[in-house]
Amino acid sequence: MQSQTLMAASGTSTPSNAAKAAASSATTALGTWVQFNNQTYLPTLPGHWAFGDGFFSTEHDPEHRFYHPGTYSVELISIGAGGCLDTATLSLTVIQPDTLIPNVFSPNGDGVNDVFDLKVPPTTAFSLAIFDRWGRQVYLTNNPDQKWDGKLQNADLPEGVYYYVIEMTLLSQGILRYNGPVTLLR
Repeated sequence: MQSQTLMAASGTSTPSNAAKAAASSATTALGTWVQFNNQTYLPTLPGHWAFGDGFFSTEHDPEHRFYHPGTYSVELISIGAGGCLDTATLSLTVIQPDTLIPNVFSPNGDGVNDVFDLKVPPTTAFSLAIFDRWGRQVYLTNNPDQKWDGKLQNADLPEGVYYYVIEMTLLSQGILRYNGPVTLLR
């Protein structure tokens, strides 16, 4: 997962001892994992994360999911080089996208749910990758209208749980990333 700095700590502390934090995305979809990174001067000391939705973490680089749309102020309170507490604040927007991603499909030829069919809004860039349980890529497309039929090189893949990674760019919302399991049943 790529990380980009959203906003450094604001306040009067100097850059060498200020709390610093980053997140994997400034905009995310409901239920998508967001990776947070503690980039404070003393990275071995624990920090306290407040995600703005009532949940907290003392992990150094936690992952968190948001389940309600809105803008959240995520705070990291940590100890800077001078031994003083400092706070970094990130602004994160969680959206309810017009995207529908199925969690199961059955390519058995009965005409019902025979393909992994995404419903996505108009995009300027799109990527869908599917991986098997060993992390081997079994499908890749840059066309949001192309559907996966559960095959690799025209051969049926076995039933099981696969993992999708979707990245798309929307004019109104920027880059959105989705990932999760999809079950293939025959």
